[in-house]
Amino acid sequence: MGDVWSFTTGNFLVVEDFEGYTDDQGSRVFDVWIDGWGTQTNGSEVGYANPNFDAGEHHIETRITHGGRQSMPFSYNNDMKYSEAVKTLSGSDRDWTREGVDTLSLWFRGYAASVGIFVEEPNGTVTMSGSGTDITGVADEFHLAYKKLTGAGSVVAQVLSVTNTDVWAKAAVMIRESLDPGSKHALVCVTPGAGVAFEGRTVADDVSFSFSEAGIAAPHWVKLERSDVGEFTATHSADGVTWAPS
Repeated sequence: MGDVWSFTTGNFLVVEDFEGYTDDQGSRVFDVWIDGWGTQTNGSEVGYANPNFDAGEHHIETRITHGGRQSMPFSYNNDMKYSEAVKTLSGSDRDWTREGVDTLSLWFRGYAASVGIFVEEPNGTVTMSGSGTDITGVADEFHLAYKKLTGAGSVVAQVLSVTNTDVWAKAAVMIRESLDPGSKHALVCVTPGAGVAFEGRTVADDVSFSFSEAGIAAPHWVKLERSDVGEFTATHSADGVTWAPS
């Protein structure tokens, strides 16, 4: 016979676990949590308004969670407004002192505050600064300015200079699936000591790849193109006219 164990658990109650929401009208997360949708003074938005169901997306978050299967996405814009989302409780759910509970625990995850600068001059020259460990491995940490790209397209830039904080410091053009640290992406960059590199991550949260060509430094042109079937082409150029593969 084995040992007999005796233990007790602390009193607790669940105020909201986000597990019961679905993609069906009436049980979507934003059907219950009222946000700033359509309100000029409230900059909040709960859930994902237009998920790609065929790709496994939902109105609720299912990939970034804490201990459960789902969590609630909450975005906000406090530019000349406030942001809040409200869920109305009823009956015993309004009593948070039941079972002797005296502490409220809230688990959340957000993007770190910006630590860099971004200045765009009228002639199209951009000056950026930031910090981070690197764009490599299974998670990235860096500073960027971005806009959405749908379908086929390209992004091209002339890197005038890169401060030599490290031989692998990067000034790059990138196409990224999301802002998550482990997002799939492709980039072509100019470094102060390692030349030009084509890097990316083909599987989310997996190790990234890198192909580099030494002996190249700023000023130098870089270009990244995406086809209509999602294939990437990285090239670089000394004059912005004649391009070579990265």
